[in-house]
Order: sequence, then C-alpha cells, then structure tokens
Amino acid sequence: MTAASRRHVATTVLVFALSFGLASASAAALSMTEACTLTVNTYAWYLDHPGPDPVRRAEEFASLFTDDASLTRPDYAPEPETFHGRAAIAQSYLETIAYSRLLYLTSNIRIMPVTDTTATGTSSLTVYMHADTGSMKDEGASTAILENRDAYEMTKDGCKFSDRTSTLRFLSNLGVIEPADGD
Repeated sequence: MTAASRRHVATTVLVFALSFGLASASAAALSMTEACTLTVNTYAWYLDHPGPDPVRRAEEFASLFTDDASLTRPDYAPEPETFHGRAAIAQSYLETIAYSRLLYLTSNIRIMPVTDTTATGTSSLTVYMHADTGSMKDEGASTAILENRDAYEMTKDGCKFSDRTSTLRFLSNLGVIEPADGD
C-alpha cells in the first residue's frame, strides 16, 4: 500500500470515528479537508437525529455555520429559500424536522482549499423523507437527490459553512431536474 493510500484510509477511518463520536479531535489536529468533510457529515447527522431536545439540537446545527452564513435550500417549492444568520438557520432546522422524518446520506464530498482559512466544496445528498404522521405505513414517502455547493471558513472551533446552497437534482415523483447553470 502506498503512503497516499495509507493516508486516505487513515483519513476515512478518522472521519468515520469523529462522525459517530468514537473519537475527538481539536480543530488544529485536522487538516482543512478533514475538518470540512466532518462538517458536511455532521450536517446530515443533525438532520437525522433531532434528539429529545430539538431546540438544543437546532442550536448545535446552526453552530456548523459562521455567524453571518447563508443557507439556501430548494424547500421543494418553485423558488429556493435562503436563511441568513445562525438564528434563521436554527429556525429552518426546527421547521424541517417538524413535518417529516428524514434520513440524509452524504456522498461525493469534494473539498478544495482556496486559502489557508477558506475552502469551497461540493457534495451530493440523498434524502429519504416521510411525512411525520405517526405511522411509517402511510403513503407519502419520497426520495430527493440534492447537490450542495459550499463555502467554508476555518475558525478556532473548526470548519464552518459560510454559505451552503442546495440544488434539487431529482425528486422521486418529479424525475430528473436539470441544474440552472447546466453543470
């Protein structure tokens, strides 16, 4: 196994362990790419696990963002919705978990450092949604594929989103949706 392969395996194991709380690390101990990958995975984990105190979880979710960050999501409506600042992002989290059960699967994470403290990235997100009606047998489950385009800032607390824009690429009852910019 080459040195690069060993490093890739070690990074994958570390990100997995950090994502599931099996290890801890300071922001300084992780490279920017590792820290931002952890942020992307933690975003999905918080949406999957609202926990017994959703307000506290919403604050934790919002802490993945810088104070002045923006989050744009398709909201499965004709026009995307943008939330500015941590308070609005926390409120969007509470609204999201209030109406459906979710399972987010993140893949194709690509982080590209721009400076020593900033990066951009893309990732794909498969979202399984079910209306929270109390029964998992009800009709209404759907699957969405989203593409995320992110901007990150490294802070003393780790990698934070300064901007996250999610674009709907596929919805199980709508089919393939072409991106507006033709990528």
